[in-house]
Amino acid sequence: MPRCSRHRTALDEIDDERARTCARAIDASKADAWDLDAVELVLEGAIDPEGDGGLPLLGKLATLPIPSAEDVQAIAGRLQAAVETTRDMAATDAGRAEQIADLLQQSLDLHAAQGDQPCPVCGDGALDSVWRERTEGESKRLRQEAHAAMQAQQELREARHKARALLTEPPPELQRAAEVGVDATDLTAAWTHWIGLPADALDEPLIAHLRQSHASLEEAAVTLRERAAAELRRREDVWRPIARSLREWLPDAKQAGLARRAAPNLRKAEKWLLAATGVIRAERFKPIADRARDVWALLRQNSAVALDDLELAGGSTQRRLALGVSVDGVAGQALGVMSQGEIHALALSLFLPRVLLSESPFGFVVIDDPVQAMDPGKVDGLAHVLHMVARTRQVIVFTHDERLPESIRRLQIPAAVIEVARRAQSVVECRETCHPVGQYLNDARSLTLTSDLPPAAAARAVPLYCRLSLEAASTEVVRRRRIGRGEAHAAVEEALTGARTLLQKLALAVFDNVDRAGDVLPHINAKWGREAGDAVAWSNRGSHDPIPSAQLKELVYRTDRVTRSILSLARSQ
Repeated sequence: MPRCSRHRTALDEIDDERARTCARAIDASKADAWDLDAVELVLEGAIDPEGDGGLPLLGKLATLPIPSAEDVQAIAGRLQAAVETTRDMAATDAGRAEQIADLLQQSLDLHAAQGDQPCPVCGDGALDSVWRERTEGESKRLRQEAHAAMQAQQELREARHKARALLTEPPPELQRAAEVGVDATDLTAAWTHWIGLPADALDEPLIAHLRQSHASLEEAAVTLRERAAAELRRREDVWRPIARSLREWLPDAKQAGLARRAAPNLRKAEKWLLAATGVIRAERFKPIADRARDVWALLRQNSAVALDDLELAGGSTQRRLALGVSVDGVAGQALGVMSQGEIHALALSLFLPRVLLSESPFGFVVIDDPVQAMDPGKVDGLAHVLHMVARTRQVIVFTHDERLPESIRRLQIPAAVIEVARRAQSVVECRETCHPVGQYLNDARSLTLTSDLPPAAAARAVPLYCRLSLEAASTEVVRRRRIGRGEAHAAVEEALTGARTLLQKLALAVFDNVDRAGDVLPHINAKWGREAGDAVAWSNRGSHDPIPSAQLKELVYRTDRVTRSILSLARSQ
């Protein structure tokens, strides 16, 4: 964790108990046992990082208590007053008033017990009622003087105790000020002088000491407090940035700690997952592999290559698709013997299953010229595959090959065939095309309606398009019939290629026999009428023997009827 390393470096550079406590809590050698709770408590100030050292000591020095000037002056004044009161009382008879009062009380008790009698002390006086009244008054006065003297003595003792109590030993923190870089020399000297008065010193020297020594003690204490407070502020200024950084890092560190504790279980899970990867991968890939084999079964047609198995192999960045194939039932490297068309078909077999997954976000498939290099059988298979894909996806195919549209029409697969042409000045024109039979007839019909076309050109072009329409109708009938009864596409195409003339193609369509070309016109005349036979004859020779312009529209009309009749042969079989 780079940020943690930076924090430890910063903490090691700070002379602060909080930093040392946090550094110990995130010791790099104990990454598995970080005490992040201790770090949080330090940041919140909820724990004392190092007992009474460092910051706590500075805090105590910054608020170091000494007797206040008001208390010192008040106690010194109290002691002064007590001393003076006691001295005044000593100048009177108050000191022996208690003894005299006791002696008079004994005389009063004797008189009360034995009545009037001569004075037992002097013998001259008499203890009578007059004496008693005068003596009781004197005793009361003496008692009052004695009580006042006792109070003065008590006050003196208390004031002296209070004064002595001010001369306390310095706190232990003062002796440790040097540990936190605070100079306490002045205050130590002032405090030593403050407590240096002998214990047997009289009251007057004590009073003078209190009044004269406290000022220097207070001045030294203020200076030490300021030094301690300044050191606290300095340390706080150094600590504050790293504390802020630690607060920002702490949530991520706690999350990482939770993750670290979970790591052993994760490693176990990872180990299990690595062991089970092959099984899981095979299970997840199985639907794709099954669909790929199904697609290949439609596309391969007469191919000798069988797609036996598909497997995801390798790991990390070296993953690949392993093809389990066989050629004529023998396992081997199929790509080396496959034609370009077979390779294209195999590529589609591997691509389309992924498109058809329910997890795929795309609702369409765009394929560019998939018919390239395919033989006619595979084109039919491709048409079936595209029809299957089109049940759940929109399928768009770009191709220059007419075989795919022909196959789709022959297999009666619903599809829209759109011709894209680039006209003059790069204007792109799109139009939906119809069956080639109808397309040729439409072109022929358009020529008959074109006013600026020379008649001679129209007389040759219109029969040509009519002938192409008849050939297209014948070709479709032959393909539907023969492929429908199971003949190989290659054999069908070979038969069509061998029928070079229009009558031969019509013979294949009508009789399924190219050698009966001579029977075509009589059969058409007999079955569909003389006009149908004339349309075939005009279309056959029209490009070499032009027909009158007035008959061109009639030729298109009659040819349309003949092509419909020819196409009906395929529907009736």
